[in-house]
Amino acid sequence: MERQLLENLQLFVKHNKTQLLKASASVKDQNISNYPVFVLYPANNELSLGLKILEDDSFSLNVTTMEELSVKKIMEIDKISEFKKVYNKKNQEICVLLVDGSGHNFVFIN
Repeated sequence: MERQLLENLQLFVKHNKTQLLKASASVKDQNISNYPVFVLYPANNELSLGLKILEDDSFSLNVTTMEELSVKKIMEIDKISEFKKVYNKKNQEICVLLVDGSGHNFVFIN
């Protein structure tokens, strides 16, 4: 993953952290999932995954769940257990699925 892209992602998350934490808490409080995931992708693209909650000139951000990622075959079923372990270890961080031209990667941002 490009260093510049990761730095931009960190700034975007930092700038919007309050909204992200509220969205994450809402997913958990409504018993939708214990594993909310934010999907960050280029603003000029459409993505039918989760619910769009933020957009600026560079990025769009949707909130989804581990379960939806599994159902839509973005996360393989045999990877769920390992994902949960990592997610629970990093429970003070925000889980972001970064989607760009080269594919997708999970990143945890503080």
